[in-house]
Formats: sequence, C-alpha cells, structure tokens
Amino acid sequence: MKKSILCFIVLLVGVFTLSSCGKKKLYLLNWNEYLNGSLVTKFEKKYNCKIKTLYSESNEDMYSVISNSQYPVDIAIPSDYMIEKLYKEKLLNKIDFAKLSNYQADMFDEKLTDIRSTYFEDNESYAIPYFWGTISIMYNNRTAGIEQLIKDHGWGVFFDDTIIDKNNVKIGMYNNPRDTVAVAELYLGYSLNTTRESELTEVKNLLVKQGKTFNVKYAADDLKKWVTGGSNLDFAMVYSGDFFDQLYLIQDEGLDQYINIYVPEKTNLYFDGMVIPTTSKNTDLAYEFINFMLDTDNIVENVEYVGYCPCTKASIAALEEDEYYQEIIKTYPAFYPGNAINGGELYHDLGNDVYQKLQEIYNAAAAAK
Repeated sequence: MKKSILCFIVLLVGVFTLSSCGKKKLYLLNWNEYLNGSLVTKFEKKYNCKIKTLYSESNEDMYSVISNSQYPVDIAIPSDYMIEKLYKEKLLNKIDFAKLSNYQADMFDEKLTDIRSTYFEDNESYAIPYFWGTISIMYNNRTAGIEQLIKDHGWGVFFDDTIIDKNNVKIGMYNNPRDTVAVAELYLGYSLNTTRESELTEVKNLLVKQGKTFNVKYAADDLKKWVTGGSNLDFAMVYSGDFFDQLYLIQDEGLDQYINIYVPEKTNLYFDGMVIPTTSKNTDLAYEFINFMLDTDNIVENVEYVGYCPCTKASIAALEEDEYYQEIIKTYPAFYPGNAINGGELYHDLGNDVYQKLQEIYNAAAAAK
C-alpha cells in the first residue's frame, strides 16, 4: 500500500535494469497502476528478464496498439468487450493450458464463472481473468449533502439539475466513449449494449445537455485523485478499484476517511483478462507471466497495491482471513463485484459502426462543456 515508496523503488529498479540489454524482454500492455511493482521485480529476477510495460488509458488504445502491430505485445490485459473484439478479429492466440501449472478450470469465483458462461463462446480459451469490478460513484464526503443525494438518486446526480446544484458541484466522467455513454444509458434505463438509433440519439442529447448544464471534467486516472482532493471534483464515475486505491493511500497517511463509494442497483459489471496477442514474440515467457500471476500469494500481493477484487476463490478466501480485508469486505460491498451480479450488465463487442456512433456521441458531449 505504500505506493509513493514503492514507485520510487520501481523507478530505481527500472533505471538499473535498462542497461541489461541482453535480457529477454516481455512486452506487457497494461493499465496504469495495475500491477504491483514488487511483483515486476520478483518476476524479472526469477526469469532473468525485463518487463517492458506499455501503458494505456482505454481499451480502444489497447486495440490500436495490438491491431496495428506497433509493438511485439506478449501480454495484454484488456476488458471483456475488447477481448471479444480481439477474438473476433483473430488477434488472440488460443491459450495452451498445459503450460499453466497454476491453472485449474474451477479456480475462479463462481459468480464470475456464471457471467462468463453467458459471454462469447469459448472465451475461457482466450483470456485468464485478472481483476473484476463495477462502475461506481466515488464521492467526497466534505461536500455537504452529497452522500444522501447519491444514495437517493444514483446515476441521476450526473444529469438532473433539480437535485444537484449545477453552479457549485463538479462532476467527473471517463474520457472514453464506452463508459461515458454507459452512464447516460444507465440513467435512461437502456441496455449498455443498445444499438437502437433512437436510444443512442437520446443518449447523445442527454450528454450534450449535461455538458452545457454542469461543471463536467473528462479524465482517466485523474478522476479518483481529483475526488480525493475535493477541490477539483465532488463526485465521479469510477471503476470500483480506483476508490480502494485512494482509500489505501489515505489510510497509509493516517488521515480521516473523507471519500466513499456507491454502486447503484443498475451498473456495468466487468472483468479484465490476461491475453496473448498474435503479436507476441516471446510466448513462452508470456505463459510464465500468466502462471506467475495465478499464484495465490502473488494475487493477494497485487490486490494490496492495485485495489481491485481478485478473481480466484483461493485469493478471495485468503483476503477473508486477513483482519484488514475482513473489515474492507464488510464495510464496502463495492469491493466484491459479485454483490452487483443481478443488476450488473457486461459490455459486449458492438462492431465498428456502433463504436463510430459512440465516438461521435462522446465528441459532441466533450465539445458541449
């Protein structure tokens, strides 16, 4: 959890190992702050290699890197709908489970397994679950009355100026089309996978109105930091693990808790998975990485840094035996995505034509600010 110290150590390790040109390189395409640096060091030492991490702010960015073969990506950790898209476009290698000694077919949380069974056929053969979570509302308790409004109105606080002070409240939205559109769809009661022209038009009009009415900021990782800071944002849509990332930092610094999280009944439920793109040039090392990340001790160590919920039954059980995480799980239902299983909907791959429409909606919303 001591992220500032850990990042400094990782920086020093990175500087030291850059001179090791003769070592094998594993190209990892990942989200920022989504892998504990101590695990990077441990893996590099064990396999006498160097992890070259390429950071991305969106699934669409990941797709661009892989589909354009910009880099020899050995491992990527995209979200569910992007895994489906990469699979459809034959950009993923099928996983050889004989190379994964830590893998068992029944090792994952039952509720996660249930939702994966409704996903695209044979998805289990192309992706190994990494973390899972929900889209949630993170807010700063120092804003008077905001907690009750969020609990009473859910996604309505992003759009209804009769319940939110449009002049004084600052709102955060993710700077990518899929998540921005999702918040409007959740508020309007539409499927997160709708392709109906009339519904998407209504979504566009709502987001444009939001931009003209409210003080809205679009960002990625900065959203969680801005809500924690309080002066930049009062609340924002966030991936659930981002809240816990900030909570750990606050607790490490010995500060009183002044941020919280709420998951409306209807939300997006997602999982990210480790995949081996067809761009991989070091596939054997990619399998070693997946196997390494399936070790229960390594999963727990990763959770303690990243903040997201693990996917395996053994790692969840290990957290439940830890006094600190017993309290986290008890106090914050948002930590375990299975709590949102009935009201949660996965994103699906909607095809390039629909993605173009979502991009146009996002552009119009962002321009309305």
